Amino acid sequence: MLPQKKARQVRIRLNSLFLLKSLNASELMIKLILIIFTACSSLLANAQKYALLDKDLKLPILYTDSISVQQIKQGYFPIEKEKIDSFLANLNYISNLLNERTRSKMGGVLI
Repeated sequence: MLPQKKARQVRIRLNSLFLLKSLNASELMIKLILIIFTACSSLLANAQKYALLDKDLKLPILYTDSISVQQIKQGYFPIEKEKIDSFLANLNYISNLLNERTRSKMGGVLI
């Protein structure tokens, strides 16, 4: 008697979870198609790509789909792959600003 009662409770939970009692065959088919479509679209999605750059910019760039704490501890910092170009352009801009400032200070000292 106990296994039958448990099986009935499981059926009731499944029915309430999937709303199977209130759906007719066409609604059930639509719901099934939507579930399959959602599952397939998540499988076909591309993972976010990251570039791991060494803080000293001496080691080669590592490309990965996920970032671990160990990689951060090793001295890498993550940048989204699509944003590498803008990051390097900003880095060069800052470097040029720092070089111009030191040149102007050095030029003032020499005169």
